[in-house]
Amino acid sequence: MGATLSGGGLPLGQALTQPNHFSTDDRWDRTVRRRLGLWLLLLVAVLMSASCTARPPAAPTPMAASPSPSAAATYASESFIVPLHLKVPSWLPARPNLDNKNFLTWDLPEVAAVRFLVPVSVYTPGSKKASKPAKDYLPYLLSQAKSGVRFTDKVQATIGGRPATILSGTTDRGLDGSLGCPHMDEAPEDCFGLQPDLSLRLAVVQFDDKVLLIWLRTRLDAEQQDTTAKVASFTDMLASISFRGSAGQSTSSSSPAAATPIDGVWSATWTYEELKKSPLLYGRFELNDKNWGTHTVTFKRGQGRESMSRFKGFGGFTYSVKGDIVTIEEDHDEFVMHWRISGNKLYFTRDDSLGAGPTGFVIKPFVRQR
Repeated sequence: MGATLSGGGLPLGQALTQPNHFSTDDRWDRTVRRRLGLWLLLLVAVLMSASCTARPPAAPTPMAASPSPSAAATYASESFIVPLHLKVPSWLPARPNLDNKNFLTWDLPEVAAVRFLVPVSVYTPGSKKASKPAKDYLPYLLSQAKSGVRFTDKVQATIGGRPATILSGTTDRGLDGSLGCPHMDEAPEDCFGLQPDLSLRLAVVQFDDKVLLIWLRTRLDAEQQDTTAKVASFTDMLASISFRGSAGQSTSSSSPAAATPIDGVWSATWTYEELKKSPLLYGRFELNDKNWGTHTVTFKRGQGRESMSRFKGFGGFTYSVKGDIVTIEEDHDEFVMHWRISGNKLYFTRDDSLGAGPTGFVIKPFVRQR
């Protein structure tokens, strides 16, 4: 399904914030300018050398025509956690710069960018500590108005059959990481947040277990006519998006994923001393409040959720079961273990030939809660 945008046309000159994750934006621009300067100096030297010879200049070689922008190119994501299909704006190349698990982007220096992000952590404005994204992301985003963000031109829409909110955002001060990070344990300056020299046109698409952010980034000092055209093309792109594959189960037109034999809510409890003395401990890096207490895990049709009583917050993951092997994908990590159920208990065991198995899954059996 495509997207139906409501609330009238998008305002002229409104765009989205620049994620700092490619904070290389500014450094990239300076690098390009330095290289251009070196090439110009080399060109001058060559021309001066040529002018000192008696040889007549050769006839000029006709310049090849510049490649035209991709017209109505389509792209199907390859690694992005929310599989999707879309029409690429004509001013962008047909293929993205990056197509990773939680981050998909078309990014050009000194040109507007289009980005897709499923944040796994965020830096709340004013905080230097990362936290899990709010389950209901939009209120968290709008709360950044208290930190000086100006949100305008909010409209309700459907993107790929899912309800979405689209709005524009600007700020007078940098808010590194306020939108989110594609990986855990990233510094705020390596993540994405509103910045004072940028404007964002941002779409928020809420799924049951994650939020998808899609935005157009333009510079505030860009020509108004160019910005207006890019906002229009971004709107068309949003309307073209359709979700497919595993993410499609969250759309109204898709059938639910199949149940698995480990579906249910399970929990196990151990102390810090039990964790410290366990022969299954990978190393001292696991000795923290995220790894002891009561570990509760929910498995439901390929989508998982876990929490630890000693640590505030929860984590989401996807999983698949094949025979007696379960594969869990969490953030950018993959864990593969054997499983078995005996009575009301679920056991996970490591097998180094398969991959890693976190101590928090294998230290004790899990008891079914429901």
